[in-house]
Amino acid sequence: MSPDIAAEHIGLLPNQPAYDPKDQPTAAMLPAPIPHEYDFGSESDKMVEDVLSDQFQQLWIGTGRSNRAAFEKVFRQVPNDTIRSWKGYVDYLTPNAGISVSVPERERGYTLMGPDWACDE
Repeated sequence: MSPDIAAEHIGLLPNQPAYDPKDQPTAAMLPAPIPHEYDFGSESDKMVEDVLSDQFQQLWIGTGRSNRAAFEKVFRQVPNDTIRSWKGYVDYLTPNAGISVSVPERERGYTLMGPDWACDE
């Protein structure tokens, strides 16, 4: 995985402003053979330079779990780790069963961890 893709999926890149014809497209948005601009040596680059390191794995998995929790609050998808029985499934899907649309500020990037779902009953 390229460092810029990893940094984007984890949410380490700064927010992009809405399209502005004066400033966009940037070289990073153009196809080959235009050279791609990347901020080598930046803090986000250092965080993703070794995708096999324990630190990266913790960042990747932590971001995925955090984003999944926010996703579950908004979309209430199935399978879900909180559903452990048929009754739990019915209760979870009951209309207006505590749906929240407020997402914490920390949630960013695209990485989501899949549920570790298994029905106990």
